[in-house]
Amino acid sequence: MKDALGRRTFVQVIPALLLGNLPRVVGAKVKMLSIDAGPWSFELPVDWHPVQTEVKVPYFESRDGAKGCYAKAITFPDARPSSREAADYLQSTHQQSYAGNASYKWETKRNNQGETGLVATSAVDIFDQRKRYRILTCVFSTPKVALVLTLHDYDCENYSTSLSYFTPIEQSVRGPKTEASS
Repeated sequence: MKDALGRRTFVQVIPALLLGNLPRVVGAKVKMLSIDAGPWSFELPVDWHPVQTEVKVPYFESRDGAKGCYAKAITFPDARPSSREAADYLQSTHQQSYAGNASYKWETKRNNQGETGLVATSAVDIFDQRKRYRILTCVFSTPKVALVLTLHDYDCENYSTSLSYFTPIEQSVRGPKTEASS
């Protein structure tokens, strides 16, 4: 589906519960579920489930509703000039939606970029301590395809605990499959 300016297409995210993508144990206790999103994959705790929302972006939520994840797999109609430009564009567009809301007092806890091979990354972590609300937006992009994961902790009592909870999700991203990245 193209946005109003026809700049990108969203790809439906489908939980991958097929053979070979069964839940796995990470560390000592956390079971993870593999999710396919276009040419990308990532993992969420096994007790998270897809939830229908008014927004047409696939959304997953923890059993207790305290945490959630929007997952957008994007295919650009025309390749962007570079992976870095694509990641920065998506991240800045996403962050503008939060900056305009005066009812929140966002503190930026992390804002970093990186590159691994053809994939540029961007992570912006914002936190409103008064409202106990944390949002981590992770962008992974090539010039042709991207994945945007927006992780929400709606009741973030302890930032360090929330950081530990979301880090394995962010680090689990794989892709894109080679045919989509060139």
